[in-house]
Amino acid sequence: MGSQGQATGGPRYVGLWDFEARTAEELSFRAGNLFRVARKEEEWWWAVLLDAAGSALAEGYVPFNYLAEEETVESEPAGRTGRAALQDLAAGRPAAPQRGRVLLQLAGAPGPPQGPKPVPWPAADLALQ
Repeated sequence: MGSQGQATGGPRYVGLWDFEARTAEELSFRAGNLFRVARKEEEWWWAVLLDAAGSALAEGYVPFNYLAEEETVESEPAGRTGRAALQDLAAGRPAAPQRGRVLLQLAGAPGPPQGPKPVPWPAADLALQ
């Protein structure tokens, strides 16, 4: 299923997991490989495997759920951080914060400065008079 030359436009996709072809029409790939999808046919997509420059290396059918559009949340690898968070949760420990998450801290807990304390309501009402 070889193909050479520049792949056509459209969004690029990332392989989420390794896949080994089982037929001559399927395309083997590794997690992290880049693709352009030429046709979407239900659960199997005809995809073009790309090199780093965006040129076509090979093409064939790939399972649609093994790909995610590049630069989307789905294409971000869970990696070690995801597994570590699941292990922490299973052990009853709070999960470590991950990129894009907010770490909350209880008031009065030791740590970085919390900023000014809010003015009590009655004083705030007097300040407006």
